[in-house]
Amino acid sequence: MNKKASKFFFEVIGNNFPSTYYHLSYLHNHGRWPNLKNPKDLAEVIGRQCINGEINQYSVYADKVEVRKYINDWLGEGFLPKLYGVWEKFDDVSFDILPNEFALKTNHGCGGNVICYDKKSLDINKAKCIIDTAMNTDFGGVTQTHYHHIPKKVFAEQLLTDNGQLPTDYKFHCWNGEIKTILCCVDRGIGGHVKLKNYDINWEPMNLLKKHEGSTDVPCPSNFEEMKQVATTIAQHFVHVRVDLYSFRNKTYVGELTFTPEGGLMRYYTRDALLYLAGQKSVL
Repeated sequence: MNKKASKFFFEVIGNNFPSTYYHLSYLHNHGRWPNLKNPKDLAEVIGRQCINGEINQYSVYADKVEVRKYINDWLGEGFLPKLYGVWEKFDDVSFDILPNEFALKTNHGCGGNVICYDKKSLDINKAKCIIDTAMNTDFGGVTQTHYHHIPKKVFAEQLLTDNGQLPTDYKFHCWNGEIKTILCCVDRGIGGHVKLKNYDINWEPMNLLKKHEGSTDVPCPSNFEEMKQVATTIAQHFVHVRVDLYSFRNKTYVGELTFTPEGGLMRYYTRDALLYLAGQKSVL
């Protein structure tokens, strides 16, 4: 089956049989049929939540604007990038109130962000195209239905950058309130390829990925203890969650909370790693 036919086949299956779609997607990425009736690994746990609708309870926390209220309640002020404004659509954005540097985003999905380093040279038409495309995109697909329940908005927030370089993304995978691993995403936006590397809570490398994407070690952030405390505090409210954090100028910032990493399939991870992330293995 060629790529075009395969895409059409999966679209038909997905639109009509979400459970079959997830089973086939899991099989394609992990080489085995998942057990969603009695899930063991994290991708199976998430898959079951997606199929039975349990995932919908996380919609308010996946909303990048609404979740800020909960973050402030749980952590106190000071752990979020400064919020400059929230609007219903791009045409409502008040650029006159924005600083010279800012990030313009949508609250309901991934990507589709406008990174502005100099407001005077911002291409408004290009920015509108990016944001409008994101606003018209259904990021939830047929299984991540919690995204369907997020009222779409555009917001502008503080841009965390030093000399045009975006900070490393630290993704804290948590299970039952415990940090299982920290996935570091390095070199975002450089050549279209992101380097990945996992560490444990002692900043020792972990062999969890099917293929190691990182060629060099990632330095332990100076505020790592604070980052662990932030992730652990948030994780107490969920069975599983990925807490995405940034370390910027020795300060911890919460990026977002994720409940379906890579659509819940987590294709980069080995079977043993997925079992470990769901508390089924104590040592890898």
